[in-house]
Amino acid sequence: MSQIKQHPLIILAKGLGTRMAISKPKTLIELSSGQTILSRLLQEACSAKTIDRIVLLVRNDSRELQKELNRSTLPIEVIVEEPQGYFRDLVAAKKKLSLSEFSVVDSDLVVPHGELTYFLSQAAKKVAWLTIGTTSFPEEQSGRPTWVDMDSNGHIRNMNRIRPLPYRTLGVFHWDESALDIRDRQITAETSIMTYIIEHLGAGHDIEGLQFSRAVNVNTKEDIVAASRLITLE
Repeated sequence: MSQIKQHPLIILAKGLGTRMAISKPKTLIELSSGQTILSRLLQEACSAKTIDRIVLLVRNDSRELQKELNRSTLPIEVIVEEPQGYFRDLVAAKKKLSLSEFSVVDSDLVVPHGELTYFLSQAAKKVAWLTIGTTSFPEEQSGRPTWVDMDSNGHIRNMNRIRPLPYRTLGVFHWDESALDIRDRQITAETSIMTYIIEHLGAGHDIEGLQFSRAVNVNTKEDIVAASRLITLE
């Protein structure tokens, strides 16, 4: 039996939920199940045999947050620093921790139980430069969607933020060892992760999509309702 290849999971949790007028990180929003978004993510990560540790990127290490971390059976490293922007935060984490292959998930993502675990397990088996979580049926329409088109084999062929395509990205990725090899690039606050991916898509890198059935990226109070409705379908 071949050995299971393990890697870290980065949870990007620097959002404050200012659009929802709350004073705590969005990942600590409680859903109708009684779980917070973070506790669901930790539960999924602990169920994935491919994840060996968790790296949590936060603005501040609050007592509330620590309570959630104590629920994890995996080792957790907390990095506390001010946000620089999605892509810069991701690049900084890779460099600071000397990461090679790793997965990333937004801390405001709510999906049916088992689907994140499936993504993490399947993505680790692929040889793709980058694997992206997608869905054709998001429960919410807030935020800035990134649209993608895939062929019958799951290979992503096109991405944009202007023209709707069959699928949307969800803020969950699996990067291989070379996918963030950016030592010669100047990464600024304006650098877009989508622009970076499209550039390499055009260069012929293999970028794949793994589909989730339903998903909610929580950005508004209405999204919390949508996330709770999604949970009732489990």
